Amino acid sequence: MFLIRLKPYPGESLLSFLNRYASINGISLLGFWGYVKNKRFGTPQFNDLYLIENTPTSTLDVKLLSELTNLSIQTLLSMTHYYAQSKFSHSKKIVYSRFMRGLVRDVLYFCPQCLATKNYIRLKWKIVGVDICLEHLTFLSTCCLNCSYPIPLKELEHTNCCTKCNASLDVGIGMKVTDLEELVHQQQWLSNQWDVLFSNGEEYCSPVKVAQKLIFVLNERNSTIDMQTLTVFCDRNGINLQYLLQFARNTLKQKRSVHLQYLLKILYLCKVDLPTFFLIKPTSGFVEQLSSGDPQETKAKCLAPWCRSYKKAGSLKKRGTKFKHLKNGEIRKNYLFCMECGCNYYFDETGKQVETEEFIRSFPYIKDCISANDLVLQLKLPLTKCKRIIAYFRTRLDFLDGHVDPRLLNRVQVALESNTGFNQIKAWRCWGSLDEFLMYRYHIDVLRTRISSQRKAKQRIDYDLKWSKLTNTTKKLLKMDVNISLTNISRMIGMSSTTLLNWEAGYNHYLELKMLQQQKRLTIKINNLYIGIDDYVSQFKEKRMLAKDIYRYLGIKQSYLLSIAPEVTKYITEQKNAYNRNFMKKKYLMKQENRFKKTN
Repeated sequence: MFLIRLKPYPGESLLSFLNRYASINGISLLGFWGYVKNKRFGTPQFNDLYLIENTPTSTLDVKLLSELTNLSIQTLLSMTHYYAQSKFSHSKKIVYSRFMRGLVRDVLYFCPQCLATKNYIRLKWKIVGVDICLEHLTFLSTCCLNCSYPIPLKELEHTNCCTKCNASLDVGIGMKVTDLEELVHQQQWLSNQWDVLFSNGEEYCSPVKVAQKLIFVLNERNSTIDMQTLTVFCDRNGINLQYLLQFARNTLKQKRSVHLQYLLKILYLCKVDLPTFFLIKPTSGFVEQLSSGDPQETKAKCLAPWCRSYKKAGSLKKRGTKFKHLKNGEIRKNYLFCMECGCNYYFDETGKQVETEEFIRSFPYIKDCISANDLVLQLKLPLTKCKRIIAYFRTRLDFLDGHVDPRLLNRVQVALESNTGFNQIKAWRCWGSLDEFLMYRYHIDVLRTRISSQRKAKQRIDYDLKWSKLTNTTKKLLKMDVNISLTNISRMIGMSSTTLLNWEAGYNHYLELKMLQQQKRLTIKINNLYIGIDDYVSQFKEKRMLAKDIYRYLGIKQSYLLSIAPEVTKYITEQKNAYNRNFMKKKYLMKQENRFKKTN
């Protein structure tokens, strides 16, 4: 069917190649995509063209495309982002990978001089950060040089002309790069890394390994982690160290990959290229240190002078909070709790241990401050905070009146163990005042109970029950020929569309049944088209049959029909030609008959 074959140019994007290939074979890009699309993929649309290069194996039948173009599968995939994603993706299904999000442009960047040499789109031009043509040392143009229109990539045709004014993009010269040696060096380095990423290779790094290697590189490849130096370097260069530590320790709830932009940024800062990065192996001691957590936690001691474990190791217990980034920019890490006195601690971004609730700071003033108002004058703290400080010390210092009812104390502990919150306890009618509630609230036994009692979260979704509902619902919709869509199914089984999308088994079943429904509908539609074609041909009494008249009768466009059922377009052509041959034959016989009558 496609008789003319082309070869891709060096560095050409797959979309550019397909555009040229479809054009020279007399078919639209969407029509050709419809012919070589993956059977599981829906109807090709212009807005989805970017998916061809992002996820080629899920949008194209790569084997069929390889046979049609006489190009190897490896060659075709190297013209996309496939190999870049396969080197680092957390999932075997590249469609789930999001680690290149924001790195691919949707507007054309180009070098007019390169287009003048060979009129095709380079894959690297579509990558955010690639801003210079290293061959001509000019900045890539970001819009048409004739009308200043930024050209969406989805609108671009094989001629590579402006889609607004139709001016050729190979006319003109981009802005020259002068006195920017560092920028040129950075662009050359970046271009080399993308050459490695786009190439077919066996290199693979899991997200955990990637993060461990990156931290090892940031640690100057030393086996002992210097957390303070690491933190200072990362903060200075805008690197989120906690983000990397979560990957390295595999503590993320949702599996994902380290973003590629982050990876390249760190490698450039550390002057390491990708081939070297793949060969780096962190020492076993370094990996153990990463897995065991921050060494600061093991060295931390209680700093409260009244505590029986003052400056003694072993009294601090880890809390659930590992990291907080406050609105004012302050960073707090690795929260700890003292089981002896009830003080809470965290580490700031410099690695200093800090007490959270000002108890230690206020301790020297407690003897001289009878009330919370006196403490406000001394410490310049809010009244509510000073009331909490007074309440904390009432059950710890003998000279303060801190009588506690054991039965009420036990009631508070039991309530906390049953997952009752402090706000609910505060609303009890037994409290004579807020100060009385706060005294119980900060009692050491209550604080210990709160830390020790972990709330048992109920399973929010019974997936076995939902699976049964899902299978029954999809069968029902298929039988009734009602659209199998995320919206319909999620409403009928009582689950949000997002949850269904993230439920791998359920989403795969949905896709399978949706594809089955589409195929079933397509089969019915094709059968009806065949019937319609036969009816039209049998009733046709004009002199000559035209294909456009058949399409008009069927109420369908030729380009669309070619994308969904090319065999029907072939049948239309055959029926039309057969009718016209028969018509011409009859016409010829009639002429011969008339001549015979005239002669006689």
